[in-house]
Amino acid sequence: MIRASVFFTSEAMGTFCVSLLTYLYYSIADVNEKPFNITLSNTFVSENPPQDTLVGVVSSQDPDRAQTHVYTLTDGAGGRFKLDGNQFKVALPNDDCLKNGGDFCKLNYEKQKNYTVSVRATDNGNPPQSSETSLSITLLDVNDRPRDFKLSSQRVKENAKIGTKIGRFFATDEDASQTLQYSLVDNDGGRFAVDPSGYLIKAKGTDYETDKAHKVIAMVRDNGKVPLEVSVE
Repeated sequence: MIRASVFFTSEAMGTFCVSLLTYLYYSIADVNEKPFNITLSNTFVSENPPQDTLVGVVSSQDPDRAQTHVYTLTDGAGGRFKLDGNQFKVALPNDDCLKNGGDFCKLNYEKQKNYTVSVRATDNGNPPQSSETSLSITLLDVNDRPRDFKLSSQRVKENAKIGTKIGRFFATDEDASQTLQYSLVDNDGGRFAVDPSGYLIKAKGTDYETDKAHKVIAMVRDNGKVPLEVSVE
């Protein structure tokens, strides 16, 4: 309710003055107003994160200060993100991603660095009011593990000379700028080695009649800030 005063003055003839003072009262009806300024406390997350990783907390403002808000994710970037109350989280598991890489990674920095999501805030007024906003989520790059570790050939003649190239090691790494280094964890008693070009070479004599097969364990290592490695037999 608003109280207003209005002062009227009128003059009569001569020196007489007549004044009238009156009060007018206005009643203002409150209406529910929409929430506004929907924000996320953090919009960055490392690529390939575990399911339920907390990205940030959603908040909003309302001219009707006593009201509370419920948040709904109207666009979760293809199901990549979810809302748990006001907590904005990663929705998808990363088990297949860590095992296989590539297309199994749904939050892959090398494929897409930013995603847009939409959040709706609804108040508890009568009737409820809501507003919606778009938010940009940015992925942070992390070192990816080398994958698809293979040897091009696994056969060598028993009488092949020392230094003979048996096959070349290959691996892939989504971090395209990195270099890969190959080595042997187990060289079968020194019979085999890896040259600087990544070839498995014969380092000692072999005898088919004594041993028809030999086992080595090879490792590939990248040169990331936190180096990662993979071993195969």
